[in-house]
Amino acid sequence: DDRDPLGDPFPSVNIEDNGGFISLGAEQFSTANLLNQDVFTLTNNFEIYSGRHTITLGTHNEYAKSKNLFFAYNYGDYTFEDQFDGMGNLIATGVQQFMSGAAPDFYQYGYSLVGDGRVGDESAGASEFSVLQLGFYAQDEVQMSENLKVTAGLRFDIPLWDSGPVNEEFNTNTIPILEANGKNLQGARVGRAISPATYVSPRVGFNWDVNGNKSTQIRGGFGIFTSRLPLVWPGGAYNNNGITSGFAASFNTVVNAFEPDVNNQPANVPPGTGGVGGNVDLFASNFKLPQVFKWNLAVDQKLPFWGLIASVEGIYNDNIQAIYYENLNIGGPVGYLNGADNRPYYNDSVRLDPTYGGIYLASNTGEGYSYNLTFTLRKPFEDGFAGSVSYSYGDAYSVFDGTSSQNSSQWRNVQTVTGKNAMIPTTRSDFSQGHRIVGNVSYELKWNDNIKTTLGLFYEGSQAQP
Repeated sequence: DDRDPLGDPFPSVNIEDNGGFISLGAEQFSTANLLNQDVFTLTNNFEIYSGRHTITLGTHNEYAKSKNLFFAYNYGDYTFEDQFDGMGNLIATGVQQFMSGAAPDFYQYGYSLVGDGRVGDESAGASEFSVLQLGFYAQDEVQMSENLKVTAGLRFDIPLWDSGPVNEEFNTNTIPILEANGKNLQGARVGRAISPATYVSPRVGFNWDVNGNKSTQIRGGFGIFTSRLPLVWPGGAYNNNGITSGFAASFNTVVNAFEPDVNNQPANVPPGTGGVGGNVDLFASNFKLPQVFKWNLAVDQKLPFWGLIASVEGIYNDNIQAIYYENLNIGGPVGYLNGADNRPYYNDSVRLDPTYGGIYLASNTGEGYSYNLTFTLRKPFEDGFAGSVSYSYGDAYSVFDGTSSQNSSQWRNVQTVTGKNAMIPTTRSDFSQGHRIVGNVSYELKWNDNIKTTLGLFYEGSQAQP
């Protein structure tokens, strides 16, 4: 996957214009964004039939080898804002600031600390790592009686992670500073792999044909489910380690004027000098893959008219362990705002170790849950017609929704009134469904034994995201 921008290399520029906004130049996250990934899988299942039992024994294994080059704002990113006096009167637009050669209000530049300073896909410092995930499972499907089938299963997942480049300066000098300020790194070190762990996922399900004629069926189940982890998240720890990836950001400082040459952008630590800096991504040594406890219960009832089937189903998910982020490089709140919630505020420019930008620790939280209730009325295929209509309501609460590919953005974009580094309470998730109605109807025209046409109409209506 190569997201090289089109056209000649040029910085990203954002300019206010008396209420309007102008953007030009390269897309900020495509300037040095190259992914080469090989995934090998091995799956084997054995089925054993014995009386009322159908037993499945199997294994599913994945080996992923990844090379990821990613430096956001690698051509430089400049923002020029409208300027106002103390009375709120406009004294210069961002366009005027840009054209006059004034310093930008905000500047960002992500780059490689190693190599010869080349930018874009020619940058040095790509992260390379691999992960092996072993999976073993057993399942027994038991026909308990004519009307009742029970399925029980047990799955084991074992991910094995690579170690990464070691930043001795960080591990030796920065960690004592963080710990002296009360930060708990949970065993995280730059270059230390996530500790191996075995994830056990037991599950049970059933289907009960109450009357033996499929007029009333009750089905459901419960169990633990273990998720894969998007490799781009742990990949950040191999990329943002303080020794291969640098980052410069400034507010009206350091940068004197706009620099159009992408190979001559101002940097805090010059590439190739052996210096350290930028953001650092860490994972707790005992970090766990996301796991949820899930249960569902449903009833399907054949109605005495028109051949309709009515169903009601409830699903509930409860987090056992979800991802959680903290920026270790900022201290406690420096004050509290006046207002309804007296929320704290922080001084992001005062870092515990100014050598680095953000130091983001990924760990786990057990907070978060979701539920969904669905009512469905279904007409099975008959005389060419079929259709269904369903109404569902669902809600979800979480701490971090996991919507970004960057660990820093996961922390930065969380919505909270208690402070991003507080033990954040759950809030309504961006994936909260709310009310939803889905309907469809179809009619099949059969012209002869070999040709038929199906006409369908679909409808979906739902609430907007919260």
